[in-house]
Amino acid sequence: MTNLRNSFPQLTTKELKKIAWKYYLNIADLIVEVIKINGITEKQIRERLVIKNFEVAEKYLNEGRSFIACTGHIGSWEWLGVRLSLDRRFTTFAVVKPLTDPFFDKWIVSMRMKFQQTGKIDYRNVLKEMIRHKNSVNMTMIAGDQTPTDTEINYWTPFLNQETPVFLGTEKISKIMDLPVIFFDNQRVKRGFYEVELKLITDKPKETAEYEITEAHVRLLESTINNHPDNWLWSHRRWKHKRSDHN
Repeated sequence: MTNLRNSFPQLTTKELKKIAWKYYLNIADLIVEVIKINGITEKQIRERLVIKNFEVAEKYLNEGRSFIACTGHIGSWEWLGVRLSLDRRFTTFAVVKPLTDPFFDKWIVSMRMKFQQTGKIDYRNVLKEMIRHKNSVNMTMIAGDQTPTDTEINYWTPFLNQETPVFLGTEKISKIMDLPVIFFDNQRVKRGFYEVELKLITDKPKETAEYEITEAHVRLLESTINNHPDNWLWSHRRWKHKRSDHN
């Protein structure tokens, strides 16, 4: 509720509680959906998570060019990775923070690799691993709403009415490796069904200004949260760092 109040100061307590209640229903469904991955078929995942305009990415795949899929903890992000791994023309890599519990970390990795086309990249070695795979066609998924640690904070921007630290990794890597950056807007259309719309941020990263790519994906994420506020992961501590403590 603190996150919601600070993000939507114009809303009443009743309106905020309504968003919170819908969020709790959604997160309960997400937990079930992750468990369901173990038994889901290709046909089911294609029917339940529809990518509306994959031709945005298709252009680069046809050129043999890898790209970065920038998203956030919106919709069913675990299903999105599984759905994308069905395309055998490229390998899907997900940038992850390993879970503290080794058992659950091993379990969630096995879920993500159900169709054998998804690999994980530790967030501490992203550039190194992407360079290692530069000669293959791949898509690297990066959640742009992760919270940096104190030592990783290099950039702040207004996000949902609050000064927020954001990672610069997507921008830096795309410029170094000259990779297109595409935002994947993952929305729940009804219980157990999702639609994903691709929005190109840039396919000429080297020509963009400093922080332009970062601001673009933050603004796209902010817009989709404003339009569908119950669709985001509100219960994580996104604003545990305050800018006043880092001046």
